Amino acid sequence: TLLGGFWADVAWGRFWGWDPKENAALFVILWAMLAFHLRAARLIKPFVFAALAALSLPVVGISWFGVNLLGAGLHSYGFESGTAIAVAGFVIADAAVIAGLAVLAARRRSF
Repeated sequence: TLLGGFWADVAWGRFWGWDPKENAALFVILWAMLAFHLRAARLIKPFVFAALAALSLPVVGISWFGVNLLGAGLHSYGFESGTAIAVAGFVIADAAVIAGLAVLAARRRSF
């Protein structure tokens, strides 16, 4: 994201343009920073950190694919029938896998 900002400054004359794709990329970085800082400061247990790490997949998926459904910005190219259903299915399936693994881990008390 940072290097993309430098490229945009040279190519377009601006470092940050509040494009939805730029904001989504920033959200992914902020999510990762939140998880790593909370764990480094020992404010969360390893199980919670694992849950935040597992939830990174839907965050990235929505940031990559879900932003295209907004229809705004320079990079909106996801206007096909069924795209919203596919993104929602991806997020739901991933959440189900995460929940199942969390239940198994809680039963085994491995965290």
